[in-house]
Order: sequence, then structure tokens, then C-alpha cells
Amino acid sequence: MKLQTRLLLANSFIVIILVSILGTVFYRYSAKTLEDNAQVYIDTISQRMSQQLDDIIRQMDFASLYIASNQNFLTSANILATFDRQNPNHLSHINRSRAAISGFLRSYAIITNFYSINMLNDYLDFHSSHFLRPPPIDVAAVMVELPWIEDARNKHGGFIIVPPYNDPWLKDQDVRVFGLVRTLQGGRDRLGYLEVQIQFFRLEMLFSLADLNGTGVITILPDGQLFYSSDPETFDLDFLANLDANTNYNYAYTSSEYTGIKIIVTQNQAVLLESLRMTRMMIVTIYVIVAALSIGVVMIFSRRMAKPLRNLMENMEHTSVENLSEAFEISRTNDEIAALETVFAQMKERLAYAIKNENEAQRLQMQAHFDSLQAQVNPHFINNILTVISSRGLKSGDLEICEICESISNMLRYSTSTNQRHTTIADEINYAKTYLQLQKKRFEHKLEYSVTVDKAILYQKAPKMVVQHLVENAVTHGFNDIAGVMEIEIIGERRENWWYITVCNNGENFAEDVRQNLYEKIRHLQSSPNELHTGFSIGGLGLLNTCARLSLYYGGKFAFDIQRENGRTKVCLGAIMGVDENESIVGR
Repeated sequence: MKLQTRLLLANSFIVIILVSILGTVFYRYSAKTLEDNAQVYIDTISQRMSQQLDDIIRQMDFASLYIASNQNFLTSANILATFDRQNPNHLSHINRSRAAISGFLRSYAIITNFYSINMLNDYLDFHSSHFLRPPPIDVAAVMVELPWIEDARNKHGGFIIVPPYNDPWLKDQDVRVFGLVRTLQGGRDRLGYLEVQIQFFRLEMLFSLADLNGTGVITILPDGQLFYSSDPETFDLDFLANLDANTNYNYAYTSSEYTGIKIIVTQNQAVLLESLRMTRMMIVTIYVIVAALSIGVVMIFSRRMAKPLRNLMENMEHTSVENLSEAFEISRTNDEIAALETVFAQMKERLAYAIKNENEAQRLQMQAHFDSLQAQVNPHFINNILTVISSRGLKSGDLEICEICESISNMLRYSTSTNQRHTTIADEINYAKTYLQLQKKRFEHKLEYSVTVDKAILYQKAPKMVVQHLVENAVTHGFNDIAGVMEIEIIGERRENWWYITVCNNGENFAEDVRQNLYEKIRHLQSSPNELHTGFSIGGLGLLNTCARLSLYYGGKFAFDIQRENGRTKVCLGAIMGVDENESIVGR
């Protein structure tokens, strides 16, 4: 199969797969966004319905409480419940009480928006705020059919919500209402019942917003009764019991803290996704157009790509180490193959440059190795000279010369040894004591020194040539312009889990700007311990490089401090014992 054909098939396959994936992802994203928005929508609706229903119930509750707390109304209700109706002396009081209750209910109904407020008792008295409602012929028969009587008695003054029902106090009329009922309490006596009614169409108006885009609403009372359903044939208690397992519906649930009524708003997914039909058609149309255009473009460009690709393959086949520096002709086209040829030419140049650098690096490494071998000749030569001087001193009977030569030889052997890159505190202290002994030979009575080291730190590991640099700095730079006896003290101690070496002298103090600059550079050393620092020379090595070696060796767990106390300068180095973590302490 030709390259052009393979490119056409491969790119066409990729384009079709890519367009399919993009179309699918876009559709799923659109569906998910629609479902999320619909969920937010039904959540908002359920909460708003619950608030509005609470407002209606709260008004009914307030009305019943207001009436039940009116002293005149309660007095009249108490007369009807307690006076003997067979006693002729009580009839006038009973009739006035009946008139007072009816008048109060009707006067209160004028300023409210309720369908009816009814008062009845177990003695078959019935009063209503409805002006056009005739009194029922048989109150006893109606009360027997009331489903809420027993529940109202058990509430002992609390209210109950009655699901929608046909008004039982109207004869030959079907007026659908829902109500709130409260028992009238007079001490321990039950004086009657208050029934506040609102017509059912108020509920239909409240829940009518749910009848959009396949939504429905179910309202459940705290005792589990069905209070309202936008579609009783579909949304019943059985539907609600299986709602969690029903994948065809999404739902939002709101429970009122005031009434305990639960409102469930449902959303039919099939109806919801039907609105994406135009989106599906648009995706299919775009898919066909993009696929056709992409295949046509691939056909054109595959022809143009084949020729320069063959040229590139020929150049790659003829490339070798010997002709890396040779240039080759790049196709004068603007496609990716021309760019690939340019990259290949640049790669040849970088490869040639890298080979050149590698050769140069090998040459420098060999030169450094040669210089290292040559540098080892000088210490060996000096040791031989010291041996000759010591022999001459021994022959002349001057043992002090022998001691000096031996001390110098030991110091030289310690400082130039490459067998080990680290040592112990004990070796560092011995090396510093040897150095002070030699300086004592030089300055005689003008130099006094003492060494006190805690045995607990003697065998702690440390880099070489750390302590001696502090001592050398004290001798060399601390007494430049000071006459008198030089006093040097070396103190080694352990504090908590750290070892510290402090070198004290009575010489000159560090200048404050020098001291602060030194602290700043050591803080910088914490963030870049591998960087080579210069300045503040101590014995040929920079003080910062000494701190850098401590930082590298102890993983940043080192301490450095300079203090001036009682006319003495104290330079302190320290490090953590046996812990390898990144930490630096300045001025500890």
C-alpha cells in the first residue's frame, strides 16, 4: 500500500474517531448541563412551594390561635359546653353565646381571606363565618363522617392539617377545600373545635408551576397521608415508595420544619432530554460536514507530504558521524515535513556540537587527573625535606627541631591525605592543638591557649579542616594591631542533640557590617548549599566554604555564630549529632 494511501486512511480514521468523540462528549455535556439545570430548577421550585405552603398554613394557624385566645369567644364557647340546656334559666345565656360566636366569626372573616371558619362542639352546635352557608340539618350525622375528629381530640389544642376534601357542611354542593383544625381547650374541658377552610384551587395555583417540562409534585403530611398530587394516577404513595429505584425520574425533596409537610418535585428524564433533539440533529449534521471536509483536506495534503517525506528519508539514511556537519537541501514547502527537515538539520548540528563538547570534556578530565597526580608530588617532596632537617637536628643534638619537623609533617600528612574525606572531632582537636603548639614555639610567652572538650562529642564525624581554620583565623587576624599576650581557648561541648566547638580569643572583634554580611551569605547558603562562596579567607579556604561543607555533610543541620562578650570574640561552629535533615541555624 502506498504511503499516500496509508496516510489518507490513517488520517481519515483519526478524523472520524475524533469527530465522533467530540460529538459524543458535547452531547453528554449538554445533557449533563441540562439535567443539572433542571435539578437546580426543581430544587428551587420545591423550596419555594414549601415556603408558600408554610405561609398559607401559618395564616390559618394564626387565625385559629387568635380566635381560640379571644376571651369573649372562649367565654361563649364555655357557656355552650357547660350550661344545662334543659334549664330554662340558661337558655338566654346559651342563645346569646351562640349569637356572639357567629357574630365574631363573621366579623373576623371580613378581614381575612379564608373560605370559611367553622366552630362546632360535641353538643351539636355549629357556627360558620360563611354568610351564605345555611346551617346543616343534621350536625350529628356530619360529625360522625368527619375523619379528623379523633386526631383533633388527641392533639389537645395543637393543630392538624386536613387533606383536601369536599366541604361536608354544604348540602348538594361539591366544594373542595383543605383545612386546619384545632381543639378549643377550657382548662381540662374540651369546648369544641375550630376548622379553618381554604378552597382547593389555592393549592392548584400554588403547585401549578410544577406542570412544566415533565415535572410533577407530591405532597405528604407528617403522618404519611397524601396531601396533594399533580397527577394522582401516576404520582401516588406507591410511586413515592419506589422513587429512589426509579431511574426515569429525578426529584427534589423539601421538608418543612414548621409543618413537617414533605414536598417532592419530580422530573421525567425522557421529557427533559426530548428538548435535546435539535441538538442531536445539529451534532450529526456537523459530524458529516466536518468528516467530509477533513477527508478532502487529508487527501490534498497527503499528496504534498509524500514527496518531501521521501527526500527526508533519503537524507536520514545517508547521515553518519562523518558527515554530521554537512548541510542538505530543505524542501521549500510550508507543511510539517519541511519543519521536520529543519528540526532534523538542527538535531545534526546539536549532535555534532555535543560530540565536540564530549571530546573536550574528556580532554579536560584527563588534564585534571594529571594535575592531581602532579600535585601529590609536592607534599611528598616536603616530607622528605622535613625528614632531612629532622635528621640534621638529631645529629646536632637539637631535639626541638625534631619535634617541630615531626609536628609539621603530621599536619601536612593530615591536611593532604585523600584516603578519607571526613574525620572525627578528636582528630580535628588534635590537629588544632598541634597547630597551637607550633605557634607557641613561635610566639613563646606571648601566646597562651587551653583546650577543653566534652568526651561525648570526640567521636562525632565531621569534615576535615574545620576547627583549625577558626584557630588560624584567631591567631592570624585577631591580633593584627594588638600588643600583649594572645589568649586562645577551644571549648567543645554537647547541648541537647548538637555538638559545638567554640574558639575564643581576646583579639580584635569582627566589624558589625562584616558580621551581618556574613550571616546573610550563610542564610543564602541554606537555599544553595552547592554554590561556591568566596571571601572571608581563613587559612586559604573561605569561611563560607567551610560552612558549605558542614551544610553538605550534615544535610543543612549546622550552626554558626559570632559573639563579643567581656572583651573576647567567640566564633562557634556546631552540627546535629547523627541526624541527616535539611535545616540551617544562624546565630544559634
